[in-house]
Amino acid sequence: MVIISSKVWTGNTVSFLAFKVGKNNIDQAEALAVMNTIVASNIFFTPSGALTGVRDVKIIDTTTSDLYDPSQV
Repeated sequence: MVIISSKVWTGNTVSFLAFKVGKNNIDQAEALAVMNTIVASNIFFTPSGALTGVRDVKIIDTTTSDLYDPSQV
């Protein structure tokens, strides 16, 4: 699972967004393009107002290993 974690400007304050991406391999340019699209779309609003710019973007790649399955009775 890949998660994009981002800090975005909302006026003079910073807000945090994180969301799961349906793609396993995502690079820096794609992650930044997604965040810029979200900011430009004005789909999220915070108590400080609309998102106005991207401050930071991180890609979190996680792997889940199922270590135990209980027997089905």
